[in-house]
Amino acid sequence: MAQILSESQKFTKLCQKALYFPPRSDTRHEIDISNILDEFNSFDYFRKFVNDEEAATLLVHLSESISVTSEHLVSKFCRLLPNIVDYQKIALDDECLHTLCQYLNIAIQSCQQWTLPDNLRALGALLYGNTGRLIEFHDVFLGAEHGILLDIADDASRTLDVRRAALQCVENMCVRTLPLPYLSETHAAGCLQLFLKTLQTPRDLKDDGVRYARILVSALRGIQNILTFAKNIHTKQLGILLAVLKVFMMYGLPGQSLHMPDPLYPTPLSQYDPTPQALSQPQQPSAPTPETATVVRRKKRQDLKKQKKNNQKRNQRREEASGEELVHSMQAAHLGEKDGKADDDNQAPGKLTYDRYGLTTGLCLQPSWRVSSSEGEYSDTEGGQMAKLRSMQAKVRQCAFSTLLQTFKATEKKVMFGYWTSFLPDSPACGTSSSSNHHTQTLITSILKDPSPKVRQAALVALTAMLDGSKQFLAAAEDGEMRRTSFTPFSVALGSTIKELHRCLLLAMVAENSYLALTQNIKCLAVLVLNVPYHRLQVGILTKTVKQLSNLLSHRDPNIKVACLTCLGSVLQVSVPEVRHILQEPQATAESMSWLIQACLTNISDIYECSVATPGGATAAPMPVRLESLQVLAIMAKNYFVVIRPHLSKFAELICNCLQETDPSVQLHALKLSEDVGFSVLQSLAGKTAEDHAVSADEAVSFWSRLIHGPLLGLLQGSGPSAGLLQPTACDSLSNMGAAVFESLEVDRRIACITLLLGLTGDEEYRVRGAAVRALGFYVQFPSLLEDVGFVSDCAMAVLACMDDRVIVRVKATWAAGNICDVLIVNKDRGNDAFVEEFPDNLLLLLFQASILAAQDSDKVKYSAVRALGNLLRYAPARSLDDAGMTDVVEKAVKQLIKNMCTGGVKVCSSAPSVERKLK
Repeated sequence: MAQILSESQKFTKLCQKALYFPPRSDTRHEIDISNILDEFNSFDYFRKFVNDEEAATLLVHLSESISVTSEHLVSKFCRLLPNIVDYQKIALDDECLHTLCQYLNIAIQSCQQWTLPDNLRALGALLYGNTGRLIEFHDVFLGAEHGILLDIADDASRTLDVRRAALQCVENMCVRTLPLPYLSETHAAGCLQLFLKTLQTPRDLKDDGVRYARILVSALRGIQNILTFAKNIHTKQLGILLAVLKVFMMYGLPGQSLHMPDPLYPTPLSQYDPTPQALSQPQQPSAPTPETATVVRRKKRQDLKKQKKNNQKRNQRREEASGEELVHSMQAAHLGEKDGKADDDNQAPGKLTYDRYGLTTGLCLQPSWRVSSSEGEYSDTEGGQMAKLRSMQAKVRQCAFSTLLQTFKATEKKVMFGYWTSFLPDSPACGTSSSSNHHTQTLITSILKDPSPKVRQAALVALTAMLDGSKQFLAAAEDGEMRRTSFTPFSVALGSTIKELHRCLLLAMVAENSYLALTQNIKCLAVLVLNVPYHRLQVGILTKTVKQLSNLLSHRDPNIKVACLTCLGSVLQVSVPEVRHILQEPQATAESMSWLIQACLTNISDIYECSVATPGGATAAPMPVRLESLQVLAIMAKNYFVVIRPHLSKFAELICNCLQETDPSVQLHALKLSEDVGFSVLQSLAGKTAEDHAVSADEAVSFWSRLIHGPLLGLLQGSGPSAGLLQPTACDSLSNMGAAVFESLEVDRRIACITLLLGLTGDEEYRVRGAAVRALGFYVQFPSLLEDVGFVSDCAMAVLACMDDRVIVRVKATWAAGNICDVLIVNKDRGNDAFVEEFPDNLLLLLFQASILAAQDSDKVKYSAVRALGNLLRYAPARSLDDAGMTDVVEKAVKQLIKNMCTGGVKVCSSAPSVERKLK
């Protein structure tokens, strides 16, 4: 602390000295300023010790004291400015920011070439995060005509350092700070064009590889920024952008050459770019005529035959040279070192062949630092340079995948789906097969073969984003054999792609040694499982997946365990017989516990000393693992209740133990589990499950009695910050109890449930009100309660109080009101005159008025309101029609019904005629 104060005091003293010098242009003054700048630049700025106001005053004064013609002083000042602004995190006011930007603008245009890197770096420090505050400088720096940053970055005669510094400034201007305005569409498009042109410009062989890689990183990050804040600006150049990113996905890997690729197209055989810009470019080929198309097809067939013969000759030479088979890579398109040497024999020296994506054929993904015969060829200095170069190349690849991820997010799913074939394999490649062609490199190539774990992880994140939300596009996939014929059905090709994705992700899971990349791999697999139509594919894919995941459930890293449980939860959401077989396969008898239930219970309940815990106790699992295990059990209860059916008592005990914990997150997940188990039990009692797996009434009562006598009702009476989070789920859980179980409970327990739910309809938290009124909508239809005038009246009053609430509460309250009106009709049809006589007319009038208003609400509310109005009109007793007020609301109700029949939504219109038939 003393050192920091000392630095601060020295800086303050030096500022006072600098501010003492008035602006002059004599030699002595320049020497003094130079010495002061040297002292300022000697500080260690990595720790905060500079005052914002003091620093801003100093920078403005120095900019006024230093002439732009004094290059050496300008250079020193420009080295000081980033130190203060970047490292000290100084917040500059608008006036100071504009003054400094104007000064640097003049300096950049008037100073000599050698000062430009420092000047541009200082400008970049001012531009970062301040684009919205410098709108008047947008044209100066990014104008299409004379934007100085665009001109410098695009000037090939400039040095790499100057171009990179200018590109960094443009990148910083593409960063937006909300809620400040962003670049105009014209300026953003100009920046995007600059970045793409930079990426497409080949590297000069005399340029340093590390510096060139930094230029690429700036360009890629700039594109990321633009795509983040200007969503649709890239659509006209999507094919070019994807082609460039596909090349830089493999940047720096052995055998890969930066050849300028053609744009990618939505379909593999189409050479039509649907963008207007592509149509206006003269260098793009026009659409082929039928005659030329025939020639092209004939030439393609001839090329395929020649390539097949060449492959056969190469394979024959390899077999003669060595009787050993080549070691196949896990990735489809990978060719080993020997294969690459054989290909080199067929090529002229110094000549490379490229595929349509700009990648050299026969790409070898063996790490470049192992290609050399001896590491001793490099000195220590050279080895350090090579390590730095490899690090920067990996950073380029990582940025390419991050940009690809942002492209996926900024592009419509249906548009992006057309480019899947360029990034995903459709079949495993056999490097020695005579019928195999060179496969273009895909995302899977990097996932399996990239030497950098960060790049592998970035590739997995991009693949996850690509697969997310693709269920509707993958629905057409089906199983079939991929044959290299003139025609392969799209559905078969899609199915083959899905199977290859599963195969490669599972292989990568086995080989991965980075915990972060492995975690992302499993998350990617979870997203894939959620979107694949397994009922149309061959049985066995999920079995292999689950077998691989089960081996990682005991992994020591909790993040990997959570990812495995998440992926298993995705598997449980797939409705195919294979999943049930997977869950029950190790069981000796039907009553045995599934391996997945055992694993989840072990994660959750090892801290309890109860019958739920499995033998051999262990330390408590981390909280994320416990929560995910509860979630997996909830999904299993919802989708595969037959698996947990024999263990209801253990689930009840587990839920009670979790509800007694103090952590609200554990309690919430336990309540969700009770809700899903309760719903499945209710469905089973209703006869909606197979008879041999149906739950008996005694088992259902035993399950609910354990919860009701346990902590469940206590949560409904609780208070505090977590009550608003837990009570809505507790009400939803109680709503799944069912009439048979409710009427089997003790009277005091039934009264407690009803009383608590009625009280919660007036809670301060709207979610609690909505959940409570929804539960009452179920309870009012129970046989033991529907003839109770007092309870029905209390429910009606509670519902009416919630019908003038938020939309989500109104929807549930109107639905409950419709159920109450159904109960009124049931009592009238049964001839329960006592109920009709005792039900208050004023409450009936209020129900009419509230339903009429609700029938004018949104469609979600209208549907139940129309149902309630029809039942009220049918129920209204003759004595109530003698009242003028009741007659008036009846007329309004009829008019409202007719209006909804004519103008309501589909669901409302379908409800109104059914109400009309009931009235007849």
